[in-house]
Amino acid sequence: MEVRPSGRKSGQMLAIAVRDDGLSLFLRVRRSANGDVYILFPRSNRPDWDPHTSYHASGQLHQKSYGHEHLVRQRPAPDIQFKATQNVVTTPISMEDVRAIATPCHKNEYSCVIEIAVEDVPTEQGYVSVDLCEAGLPPIIPPGARIRRQWRLEEYTPSIVVSVYECPGGSVR
Repeated sequence: MEVRPSGRKSGQMLAIAVRDDGLSLFLRVRRSANGDVYILFPRSNRPDWDPHTSYHASGQLHQKSYGHEHLVRQRPAPDIQFKATQNVVTTPISMEDVRAIATPCHKNEYSCVIEIAVEDVPTEQGYVSVDLCEAGLPPIIPPGARIRRQWRLEEYTPSIVVSVYECPGGSVR
């Protein structure tokens, strides 16, 4: 399913949220004006934690929490010359996790909200992945995984693809 964000081109904040009794924020995706992509994990109960993954315009990809960078890697720059597909983040999802995070999603705070229906959240071995993809290319999904829902944000170069899938046997990558 293609999604078209509305609002400013200078930078976009997208929400990935689960629709249950209300709308609960699961991840935020920020695309800055200079091309950086940030995947932010809302954890309001521990504000000093601030876990996130950054894919910078330079091509540097890293994860960060408690102010420390981890898993620093160099990837292709996410610009108009971008080729292929790069996974930015893959994280488990369950309704137990969504309810534990307990962060309401306020649609007016985002340029785009990707809503995952509660029935699309796998009951076992569920994952959400965010990939950057060259136009027309698929995201990186493990063999044998069953995609529950997928959204492709074509407004960006490279495209941002969000996938919800279940992976029998638990092998993600």
